[in-house]
Amino acid sequence: MNPSRQPEQPCRPLRPGPPSRARRSTCVRALPTRPAGRAALAVASTLCLLALTLLPSRLPAGPTSMPASGPRPGPALAYRSAAASRAYTEATATPFASATPAISATAATPNPTPPAGDVTPTASLTPTQAATRTLEPPASATWVLTPTATAAATASPDATASPVGATKTPAPVSPSPDRPRPIYLPYLARSASLAAPGPRVWGTQFVMEWDASRHADNVLLELPRARAAGIGSVRSDLRWMDVEPRNLAPDAFDWRVSDRHLGDYSAAGLDVLVSVIAYPRWAMEWSCGGRMLPGMEAEWRQFVRAAAERYAQAPYRVAAWEIGNEVDGTLDIDALDRARPPEWGQGEPTTPHGGCWAGRAAEYLRFVRAAREEILAVDPGARITHGGLAYVDPYDRPAEVQAGQAPDFDIHFLDDFLLSGGCDSVDFFSYHWFLDYPWQPGGAERHARLRSTLRRYGCPKPIWITETFRLSTPDEPDPQEMRQVEFLTREIFEILAQPDLERIYWYGWVDFPKGVAGQFTQAQRGLVTRERRAKLGLQVLPHTISHSNGIPEDLSDDRVALYRFSWPRSGRQHLVAWSKTGRSERVELPTPAMARAGITARIFDRASLEAGRCCTRIALVPSMGRIVLDLGSAPVFITVGE
Repeated sequence: MNPSRQPEQPCRPLRPGPPSRARRSTCVRALPTRPAGRAALAVASTLCLLALTLLPSRLPAGPTSMPASGPRPGPALAYRSAAASRAYTEATATPFASATPAISATAATPNPTPPAGDVTPTASLTPTQAATRTLEPPASATWVLTPTATAAATASPDATASPVGATKTPAPVSPSPDRPRPIYLPYLARSASLAAPGPRVWGTQFVMEWDASRHADNVLLELPRARAAGIGSVRSDLRWMDVEPRNLAPDAFDWRVSDRHLGDYSAAGLDVLVSVIAYPRWAMEWSCGGRMLPGMEAEWRQFVRAAAERYAQAPYRVAAWEIGNEVDGTLDIDALDRARPPEWGQGEPTTPHGGCWAGRAAEYLRFVRAAREEILAVDPGARITHGGLAYVDPYDRPAEVQAGQAPDFDIHFLDDFLLSGGCDSVDFFSYHWFLDYPWQPGGAERHARLRSTLRRYGCPKPIWITETFRLSTPDEPDPQEMRQVEFLTREIFEILAQPDLERIYWYGWVDFPKGVAGQFTQAQRGLVTRERRAKLGLQVLPHTISHSNGIPEDLSDDRVALYRFSWPRSGRQHLVAWSKTGRSERVELPTPAMARAGITARIFDRASLEAGRCCTRIALVPSMGRIVLDLGSAPVFITVGE
């Protein structure tokens, strides 16, 4: 071979790294130029250029598109962010177009009657002479609204994230040698960073799953009912003390109970959040944790690896591993702890189903890291998280603290965990939210506090709520089942509007039976009674799940609560709205072009629920691209494109 002549290299526009213009021309010149090969040259040249066009992350962005730090955006992102690009439908092949705000920036003039053709719900939305107001996002909104009701728009109504608040969408930029060319969505949507998030997953937990007969009833009766309501996951306990009650050599594991639980849930088409709790006292200071005893880390690793090897493959469908539960619990022991039955952790800081690692975040992190290493060695794609935090501050309620009634949790545990380096040891964070306990702040405030803590430590990861419920009183003359309806139609939406919330689990699906030690049987958390009767809230749950499915926007103001959930490419959206003032509030909502497919409003009144009819359903007819609603205090669920 002539050393001065380099061998011809194949055209490889897909090699890692941003190819330069020189490489593009060299790649083309290296192809044969004989007359017989001219057709091949033309085809190959076209394919090279097309491949470079379709891979925006491989092309250098224009000078105005480069952020101060972080990944280089693709060519189309020089004038439109990745999140904003989601608002363009996959079917379109039109360059990015500027958008007109879908929500007017000014209130409408008084309009005592809706325009002709509008149907105003009257069941609990009484028409008044109030001024018709067109809702607009608050000044501090973090969403940019893009419309479809104009000829220039090419996308369905949607919300796109903006890190700096509401801004105007720039006009399209013409391609030039020094400026990125527009990339059309059929290719842009293939980028994982720009794809719309998946549907939020709802889950539940069966509080009596350790009882074999009740578990059998749950499988036969409740799993079909849960799936029909929209439940997609079950949180299930894996109790180390039951699987390995004695430390033997070789290890002797009894997987029969967990095989049945995880197998039944998986066979029903649900994935499983495995919560590893209830530790044997031969390995741990307490059954709730506290610390590993000397020399026991190897035993913990062996147990976790054996569990991962067993359940990380079919027929089991494990969504994630949760190491512990409410691990921010303190190690204090009081009279109530000493009075518990032995099977509920008598004389320990809490029950075996709880956690007691407060003040020992570094030791807990060592516990989690050991589990993570063993799980990932078996299943590199597994997701692992800490035990869901109670995340309450008892000193927010000084009266309860003084009376000895405050919860035994450490609000600083998360800070200590992150300071110890815990961010890299979990794939998401989780906490529990119960409105029935007065020491807990509101949902939006609590979620914002957690998110702020994560960001302060440079750890903005997804969030799951692994326990939530609203109590009813099935043994009282008034069972107060409407409290759960109120929760599912109003109170929960301030949480569902959080864009970083990936999953939420109702704890638990069925009420506790009478006589269960340590449980308040006069107030129950289930959506199904112990007699297997569905409560009123279960009729509402499917609508709450479906109406909160999509990218969320909080468009509320001081008079009206309004939440919108939509998908960028489906053309379907859901809205939930009510008056905050206790008076009728008239609002005017723009409707997109696909509204001709139907707009439906639902109101969940008690009479309809008790009659088993779920809700009052009203068909809305837009006029001139708008609908007018007179909102009362009862929430209204609106579906566009039904």
